[in-house]
Parts: sequence; structure tokens; C-alpha cells
Amino acid sequence: MRVLHLVSSPTLTGAAEPALDMVLGLRALGVQADLRIDRVREGNLAGVLAQAQVEAPADLALSTKAGPAQIVGDLLRLPQLLAGYDVVHTHMSHDHALAAVARASAPSVRLVRSVHAARVLAPGLARGWVLRDADGLTVACRDHRDRLRRDHGVPATRILRLPGSVSPARFFPDPAARARVRTAEGWAGRFCVGCVARFQAGRRHEVLMDAAALARRQVPELTLVLIGHGETEAALRQRAAAPDLAGAVVFTGYKRADLNDYLSALDAAAWLVPGNDATSRSVLQAMAAGLPVIGGDEGAIREAVRPGRTGLLAAPDDPGAVAAAMVALALDPGRAEGMGLRGLARARRLYHPSLRARRLLAFYRRILS
Repeated sequence: MRVLHLVSSPTLTGAAEPALDMVLGLRALGVQADLRIDRVREGNLAGVLAQAQVEAPADLALSTKAGPAQIVGDLLRLPQLLAGYDVVHTHMSHDHALAAVARASAPSVRLVRSVHAARVLAPGLARGWVLRDADGLTVACRDHRDRLRRDHGVPATRILRLPGSVSPARFFPDPAARARVRTAEGWAGRFCVGCVARFQAGRRHEVLMDAAALARRQVPELTLVLIGHGETEAALRQRAAAPDLAGAVVFTGYKRADLNDYLSALDAAAWLVPGNDATSRSVLQAMAAGLPVIGGDEGAIREAVRPGRTGLLAAPDDPGAVAAAMVALALDPGRAEGMGLRGLARARRLYHPSLRARRLLAFYRRILS
């Protein structure tokens, strides 16, 4: 089988990382899986692909910042490119639209779209037509599946619920790294709750900070560790300087190569809403690192976290409920550790990359048949 993945992004964020994981997983199963990315904007994705030994030829612009001539060029080149594949798998609205138009000249290729963000599911005539035109769609959770059926009339037979995946080779409990990071960061004696997410509007970092301030009334040693960077960092740092949080929030900056080290150094993790990747892969990474997760009660987070077993769920806009979850874990470290171990087992059993790749390949085969 020959599969071409298109992702109009230049950075390893949002849809790009799941797309890369799919390509690597399919290749491990013997599938010819190729990739094209945004070649107009600057970003770190090309370098990451080179390290992973995944070629991404620059024969398409594949960018929302492309000029009219570049877009026309993509539309002229895509039909010939698609003729060499059985499936074209798109990941963002721009590449989906291009592929939908181009495959009129390559009718034998099957079109698949992954829905990586809830905003893709907003009602709209044009959006609905493009989604219904796909031969198959993958979604991260049941809520997105139900919205495709209800709001856009996509038949259930064309939808695959495909939860995220996490590599046990990259994310795992590491006691040595835990000791090293906690010593270097001065976290001895602290109960550290961490969140790995880009600093941008809508990610609910402010709710986490308000919750931490409330939780510290009962657990003074509670510390909120924010791992990432982004456009709202200045506002978050200003909030962290308020008297009720003074010294209780740590900004580590962006982590990739040493992300597992920092996860291992935490006592719990928290994510309140899915980001641009609806699979909420950061939740799965935390579970694979053996952490209990405080999750927002929605989407793929709700499906990954088993309340009382692998973590706790809370309304994502309720600082009081999130604070209560923080306090519950901090005051009962034995219970928190048990949740982390059960989450680790769940991540390895249900979210292994090979399982996801096999399910995706079976979906392709069903579409092609």
C-alpha cells in the first residue's frame, strides 16, 4: 500500500506530530508512507523529520501563507503526485481542500482526513461538504465522532475513532532523572504539578494558576510547573508574581529532548482542555511517565483518564474543582502513586504506537475495498 500524508505546518505542533507518528507507525508495518509539509514558513519540523530519517520533498508549497502562484502550482502538481498513491491522508483544512480539488484528476486515490481540533467540526455549509466528501475521517474521541454524524451528516462507516499514542521508549518513569532534575531545580520537599502546553489563549493556564493558589491554602508546598512557551507567557508571569502565588510557579521553558526527565520529576500532571492535537498526547505522555493526571472533563482527556483509578477529572473552568483535585493527590501521595502506576499500565496497554498504526492500516484497507 502507498499512502501520502499532507500536513500544511512547518512546526512540530498540533497536527504535525500525530501525522509524523502515523507515518512512522505505518512504515514499521511495511507500508510506503510518505509526507509533505509546509515549505513556505520557517519552523522546526524539517529538522525533526531529518533526525527521524523521514524524507519530505519540497515539491509542494503546502502553506496557508503561499501566494496565488504557489497555490496554483500545488493544484497542478498534486494530481500527478496523487496518481502514485492509494490513499492521501490530510491533516489540516488547507491541505484537505487542495487534495479534495486535486483528486478530481486522480479519481482512484482515496481521501482521508484526520480531525485534530474541535474547531474543524464547527457547523458550516462549505466545511460540511468538504468533510462529507472524504472517503474516511479519523477522530480522537467519541464526542468528535458524534459531532461529525450529527452536525455534518457523515456516515458512521466512514469514521474511525483513533485515540492517540505514546512511545514507551521515549516516555517512561525515570527515577535517576527525577532525582537529578529535582535537585537541580530545587524542588526537594515540594509537591509538583506540571502542565506541558503552549502558552496561548484558551489553554486554561490561568485556571491552573488560580487553582494552585487555592490549593496552597491547604498544601503550602504545592508548586505549579509550566513547561512550554508562547504568546501569553508575559501575562502568565505577571499572574505568577501575585502574592497568592509568589514563588509557587516555575517556568521551565520549552522541553523536547529532556521532556521525559521533567515529567519524571513531577508528582502529578494537569491538562484541562485539548489543544491543537485533539488526542491530548501530553496526557498520554504523562501517564506513560507514571504520573496521576488531573484532567478536564471533556474530549479525549475524559476518555484517557479513569477517575479515581489513573487520575481525577474536574470541570475545566472551575478553579475550585481543580484545586480540590490537587489537594486530594498532594495529601495522599500513596494514592497518587497508585494512580500513576495504573495510568502507566493503561498507556502501555491501550496507547502503544503499533496498536494505533494497525487500526489505521485496517481502516485504509476497508476504504480501499
